[in-house]
Amino acid sequence: MITKKKFMLVLIDTLILLFILLLSSLYPLAINTLSWLSFIVVFYVLVTLLPIRKGEGVSFSFILIYSLVIFGRVILKYVFNYIPAYDFFDTFSIFTNTSLAKALLLGLYSLLALHTGMMLVNNKLVNDPEKLLYNNNNNIEVKAIKTTSALLFFVAIIPSGLNYVTNFTQGYGSIIEDNIDTTLGLMAGLMFPVFIILILVERKKWAYIAGVLYYFPQLFWGARGEPILQIVTLTFLYFKYINKKKIGIGKKILLMLGGIIVLNLFNIIKEMRKLPANIWLNDLPSLFVDSFVNSNPILEVVYEIGIALAPTAAAIEYVPSLINVQYGKTILYSITTAVPDVFNIRPQVMSIYGNVGSLLSTQADSQFGASILQDFFVNFMWATPFFMLIVGFLVKKFSRKLAYEGDFVKLVFYSSLIYPVLWWPRSSLSYILRYFFTAVVIPMLLYYFLKKIYYQREKAHKS
Repeated sequence: MITKKKFMLVLIDTLILLFILLLSSLYPLAINTLSWLSFIVVFYVLVTLLPIRKGEGVSFSFILIYSLVIFGRVILKYVFNYIPAYDFFDTFSIFTNTSLAKALLLGLYSLLALHTGMMLVNNKLVNDPEKLLYNNNNNIEVKAIKTTSALLFFVAIIPSGLNYVTNFTQGYGSIIEDNIDTTLGLMAGLMFPVFIILILVERKKWAYIAGVLYYFPQLFWGARGEPILQIVTLTFLYFKYINKKKIGIGKKILLMLGGIIVLNLFNIIKEMRKLPANIWLNDLPSLFVDSFVNSNPILEVVYEIGIALAPTAAAIEYVPSLINVQYGKTILYSITTAVPDVFNIRPQVMSIYGNVGSLLSTQADSQFGASILQDFFVNFMWATPFFMLIVGFLVKKFSRKLAYEGDFVKLVFYSSLIYPVLWWPRSSLSYILRYFFTAVVIPMLLYYFLKKIYYQREKAHKS
């Protein structure tokens, strides 16, 4: 049931949408005007989602990340007149102002649709998941999930080692995860569910520390967004299920300082990741100090990640003039890329159109990544906000399911999806589907297979 507050917010969302539609139809809106409008709408949406209650953490984080990656750069540049210390090339400059303005409008419509979709989810009370979590722990399920973790670890450890060696010696362009549909890339990606299983089942501090030590060095070869969100996911699980004590002032200060250090590293690696890490690591201390003194780490990061407007503008500029509207075909092609093409039998059109971000980057002759809006626009153009409304509804449902899930096995698989869901605004559907196949489907099939074997063994033993 929708509360009065939610009904009012949905009504306000609708009125804001109609106002923007009317304004944009009467006047050609300039980038700076749309940037101010974006700032106001983002502020309104985030404020109305506060305070963050139980079951709303993932959904709030999703909208926050969406707002940062779509609007971050234009708000800093046109609202606050912020120019970063290391702004060597502005990716937006390769697109026309008309395309950028349309991309901002699409981003605004979609933000309001996301917000409305989340408002449509019922916030009914459910049982305390902590009690259910322990009540459902039986020996066979625990044994099966632990064995699953061990097998995944042995499968992933060698590809992960090769991943480290290759990227530290060859640089960002060689990242295995950029070609995650290869068998080796899929095998390396199995390490994430291993750490989640260890944290949720073993409930030991060492499991969390091991995960952080595994993902933190990946920042130094240029893979920044993914490992940061993977560490955030592991940290969330650690403080929710292992260390439930309230964080003191001292630890909060240390965490804040650690966050600033990571953000500063984020900025440095932005420029240095084009070179092998073993070449520039010796210069890291001086680079770190120079970046810290001459720039604002927080604003620099917002400016850097707020570039998802570029792939959105690319979709608007090239569809349908150069690339035909796909009407959902690229989504179907993305599903086919979730399975590794070991025998090289996948039709080339599926590989090309299954990765919309790569397709548009090639067309624009510039590397600017992907965005959630780009995927939907290529397929459905200005009907994109309708699908974003569905996304908002599903993300909120997932957020609540994660918070109130009482089965520890299901919680393992739900937790494996936290980071790709949060990164979706700056990623592509093809990446999400490939990741889902790697970190959820494979471990889940393996777990249920082992569980069946253990049940049969126990049944045979009793008889």
